[in-house]
Amino acid sequence: MCERFKRPSHALTLEPLAVVDPREIVFCHKYAATGNQSQSAKDAGYTPSGAASQARRLLQREDIQEYVRQLVEEKEQLKRVTATQVILELAKVAFFDFAEMVDCLRDNGSLDEENWSTEARAAVSSIKVTRTYEGEEEDRQLKIATEIKTWDRLRALKMLGDHVGAFTDLNMALATLRTYGIELVKMDGEWVVLRDGERQAVNA
Repeated sequence: MCERFKRPSHALTLEPLAVVDPREIVFCHKYAATGNQSQSAKDAGYTPSGAASQARRLLQREDIQEYVRQLVEEKEQLKRVTATQVILELAKVAFFDFAEMVDCLRDNGSLDEENWSTEARAAVSSIKVTRTYEGEEEDRQLKIATEIKTWDRLRALKMLGDHVGAFTDLNMALATLRTYGIELVKMDGEWVVLRDGERQAVNA
């Protein structure tokens, strides 16, 4: 690989930039994003009449091929990380234990947020604390009311279910059968009903 496109493991870099035609860098990024050779060359600043030939010439170079590969790989990694983060955050909303929030309410009604788990924190959409005083001036007592609102748990469950395909007609039918103690599985291309002993043997 050409040294000017060599990068450290933690980031994509082009060094030294001074010896690289800036249009080549733009072309690499455009092509990695769209896969359109001619349009990427035009967007990079090459003349429309020669864009197609310039794109073919650039993509014949090993250093260009390697850099485009790195860009595509990093883009795919980012997609996977982002998708995983979204699923994890949805799971926190869908499966948090509301009793944990109640346990963190002090006797005076205030909230002990320091003892909340990350799941509980992610599930909360807003917290409203109201302070009022009751009684005569000399015997006034502070009353604290804490109102906790969470994100929509049912919506989070629906989104997770859609993601894993839990609500397809087939999966819902299989789940219904399981409530009656019937396990229906596909073995060697055919649907088979498993009894308890058979189920244990399959799962072993």
